[in-house]
Amino acid sequence: MRSQDKSMRSIAFRSLAAAAILLFAFWAAVPRFDDRPRRKVDESTAFARLKRIFEAEKQFMAARAIDRDGDGRGEAGFLGELAGVGPLRGGGRLETPLLSPIFACCADGVVRTCGYEFEVKLPTADGRRVGVAAAAAVGVDASEVDFRVDAWPDPLNGSGGRLFFIDGRGEVMARRGDEPWSVVR
Repeated sequence: MRSQDKSMRSIAFRSLAAAAILLFAFWAAVPRFDDRPRRKVDESTAFARLKRIFEAEKQFMAARAIDRDGDGRGEAGFLGELAGVGPLRGGGRLETPLLSPIFACCADGVVRTCGYEFEVKLPTADGRRVGVAAAAAVGVDASEVDFRVDAWPDPLNGSGGRLFFIDGRGEVMARRGDEPWSVVR
């Protein structure tokens, strides 16, 4: 009987060891989305949203939704204009929105979503950049070739640690704190 007990213990031990190995292999193979810090998710979402806003700006300009000087070159728009919820500079509304209602902004032109705040800044004739509150100062010719979209962590709901922007060239730039701006790919 003793050898049979010893044999049973040996089989039980091997079975437990095999189960532990299989359990570890399964644990290692299953993606753990909860292990990713929220910061990475917020920053990845901000990057994707900046790219989407860039594409909407290019479509908006190509459609000449705003052409205040009538030269056939469209101007860039603010988020409310791109989303079709705000009046266009010069009158009217965009018939087919280029951005989803997520980008329907509040009165200050800032959209708060997914842990980041987004704002379009358009150039003035003297090279400054202004938000929707100073829309009257937007330079007609300057806004036909350039725009900038800033994104920064939402102080109430954000966990992102980097500041981002994209401009008319289409490169997303980022920095953390006082570091220099660098291209994000």
